[in-house]
Amino acid sequence: MQGERCYVSVKESLAAVAGFALLLFYVAVLLLGSFTPPADLVVFALGVLATLALHEGIHVAVAYAFGARGISVKPFRASWILVGVYVSTKTSLRRDEWLVVALAPLLVLTPAALVAAKTLEGLARETAEFIVVFNTMGAGGDLFLALAVLLSAKRDALIHDEGERVVFEGSCSRVAALTSIGKAVLAFSATFCCLWLGVLALCAFLRLDVEALGVRLIETEKAAGYAARLTNAGLATFLAVALIAALLVGLAEYKKLGRMGEASAKAGEKKDNFSATASS
Repeated sequence: MQGERCYVSVKESLAAVAGFALLLFYVAVLLLGSFTPPADLVVFALGVLATLALHEGIHVAVAYAFGARGISVKPFRASWILVGVYVSTKTSLRRDEWLVVALAPLLVLTPAALVAAKTLEGLARETAEFIVVFNTMGAGGDLFLALAVLLSAKRDALIHDEGERVVFEGSCSRVAALTSIGKAVLAFSATFCCLWLGVLALCAFLRLDVEALGVRLIETEKAAGYAARLTNAGLATFLAVALIAALLVGLAEYKKLGRMGEASAKAGEKKDNFSATASS
C-alpha cells in the first residue's frame, strides 16, 4: 500500500528549521566549551565562505557517490533575503541513501573540525572552532528534513530532492507533527538565548553582580579576555523557563493539529456522502 504524496519545504518551515539550528548551535558551543566569533570581519566572511563550500561540497560528493546526477547548487532565499545555498538533484535516491547525503556534512565536517580545534593553536584553532559552530548550526535544515523523511517515509521510498524541498510518499501527518515540534524547539532555544543575552546586557550596562544573575566570567587567552558561562543555578533557571515556553507553544500546536485533523475528517465525511448520493 502506497502512502500519501508528501513534501517538506524548508521555506515553509523556517520557524522549525530555526529551532533546530539554534539547538545545534548550543550543542556545538557545548562541544567546544566556549566560543568567541572572529572580531575581524574579513576573517569572519572568509570563514563563512569556506564553511559553505565545504558543507555543500560534501553534499555534492556523497550524492554523486550514490549515483545522483543533474546536481546543482543554488542560492536559497526567504523572500528577498539570502539565507544560504542548497543542493538539488535530478535523480531520486532511496531513503537511507538520501539520509546519508543530508547528514554527511554534520557527521563528517563537524567532528573533523572539532578534532582540529582541540589540537591546533592560534588562527588555525579559531578557524576550526568557527567551522564547528557554523557548520553544525547550518545543518539545522538538513536535520529537520532528515527527521521528516526518517519518520514519514518507508525504507524503500524514493526521495526527490529539489533543494528547497523534498518530495516522497509517506505519512504527511507526521511531517506536520514534526513541524510543530520544531516550533516548540524554537521557543525553547530562542527563550534560552534571550535570557542569556538579557542577563549579559544587564551585567554590561547596569554593572550588576553577574554571578548573582547566574553567570560567571572566566578569564581566557582570547582577544575578549574572558568568557561568560552559566552557573549551575543559572543554567537550571534558564532551562526551566525555556521548557515552560516550549510546552506552551507545544500545547498550542497540538490543539492546532487537532483542529486540522477534525477539519480533514469532516471533509472526508462530506466527500463520502457526496459519492454515496451520486451513486444512488
